[in-house]
Amino acid sequence: MRFLFRLTVILGVLAFGTVVLGNLAERWVIYPFDSTEASPHDAGLERVDQIQFENDNETLIAWVAKPKAGKPVIFYLHGNAGNLAARAGRFDRFISRGYGLFAPAYRGSSGSSGSPSEAALIWDVETTYHAMFQHFPDLTSRQVVLYGESLGAAVTIALLNTPAMHPDKAFGPPAATVLKRRA
Repeated sequence: MRFLFRLTVILGVLAFGTVVLGNLAERWVIYPFDSTEASPHDAGLERVDQIQFENDNETLIAWVAKPKAGKPVIFYLHGNAGNLAARAGRFDRFISRGYGLFAPAYRGSSGSSGSPSEAALIWDVETTYHAMFQHFPDLTSRQVVLYGESLGAAVTIALLNTPAMHPDKAFGPPAATVLKRRA
């Protein structure tokens, strides 16, 4: 009887350890945020600027580029692998077509301070959405395309359910939403 009890305890500890280590491996090894700060100019994007703003005592950065007349701004929410610099080619293609860009970096990514959590990501992105309209004062929500890549797709869906999307409370919904499974 003691043998069965010990075996059950050992198997329970092993199962629990596997779950915990599996989650840690996925979070830290498989899809880690890259906290390295690289400027847009370092990434070869001469027409993109980097701005900083504060949210909950954390410093967040975003890469921004003004749109050409009549073109929308792409509010780009990146995935959790890599950093903003890893998307420089995609950003360059957007800007070459005249689109504007507002690409925030999550907490712990691309030079933004702090540590990510689900609640923090959603709060930061809602704050960043507001910051975009402050940065581009003539912009309306109907001139915005939300673009969510991988993790950013989930964050985009969460953003669509915040007060920032309510036309009577804030800016209103975007002209379009793009959800991309991976980079």
